[in-house]
Amino acid sequence: MCIRDRYQRRVHGDISEEWNKQMMKTLKRSFGTWRLEVRKRGKVRKILMTGAQGQVGSSLLPYLNALYGRGNIYCTDVRTDRQLDTSHFEVVDILDKKRLEEIVKSFHPDTIIHLSSIVSAYGEQHPDEAIRINNGGFINVLELAKKYKLGLFSASTIATFGPTSPLVNTPNLCLQRPETIYGVTKVYMEMLGEYYHRKFGVNFRCLRYPITLSAAMPGPVTARCTVEAYYDALLKGKYVCYIKGDRPMPVIYINDIIQGTIGLIEADDDKLTTRTYNMSGFSCTMDEIRDSIKKHIPNFEMTTELDFRQKIICLLYTSDAADDLLCVDLGGRRIIKKK
Repeated sequence: MCIRDRYQRRVHGDISEEWNKQMMKTLKRSFGTWRLEVRKRGKVRKILMTGAQGQVGSSLLPYLNALYGRGNIYCTDVRTDRQLDTSHFEVVDILDKKRLEEIVKSFHPDTIIHLSSIVSAYGEQHPDEAIRINNGGFINVLELAKKYKLGLFSASTIATFGPTSPLVNTPNLCLQRPETIYGVTKVYMEMLGEYYHRKFGVNFRCLRYPITLSAAMPGPVTARCTVEAYYDALLKGKYVCYIKGDRPMPVIYINDIIQGTIGLIEADDDKLTTRTYNMSGFSCTMDEIRDSIKKHIPNFEMTTELDFRQKIICLLYTSDAADDLLCVDLGGRRIIKKK
């Protein structure tokens, strides 16, 4: 059994079995709604997805295959470490606009899902690269969306908020003064996408993801520990955590990300009151993750050795984002039901 399966079965296990059943029921209902949207359009959506090898892209792909057909998804990335279930995969640098445009001309997508990004921890160590990839890559797909009249969904982050943003129930529209290069580039992306929508009519849509929990290991993100702890619990029986165990972090499960992402892509344009939306999950600490693991692996041990990522966590994730606007615009149903 692969580590991914062991992670899902042993760590999630019974504590999430009932929740997962409910989530799958919700996804099935959503699929019915989305298929109705596809039928109303009279044609199946064709999608070019950048960053397909990442945590969200690799998890989203099976659902896109099921909804639109395996042959209608064209995946690109500079990574090749995951085996993707796709008919079309190509190693393409997001800065290679010429090759991206050749793909658009030959594959004829009507939608781009843009997930390529330099994330938080790596970005703080290499800010020049983060600016080049995050800003330059987004401009490339944005210009292609404008030129070929494509829909453009792009992933943002709640790291666009900063210490001066309201820390509790952060509204969709408020002061954004992030103190990391990751957050800065994503604010740039949001504002440029909204400008192109107003100025040129580009169908730009964007979600601010919280920290994402999934069976797929994330890249060099600051909050990688939220998934890494489960892997190390199975492989080593212990984990060395690099942030304080009592530090609350806003997290969301991958199934909720999938539902929100496809839901926003399929939403009627006239129902959208903005182009960028918060997503809200729940808060947890590494101590709580440790305790959840110990219910299934009693001898699991977690120790703490703080490094530079502790400071980034404090700068990045200071908000409890309010998702009321997203819930209303997607039909009045919360992605996650809050108590």
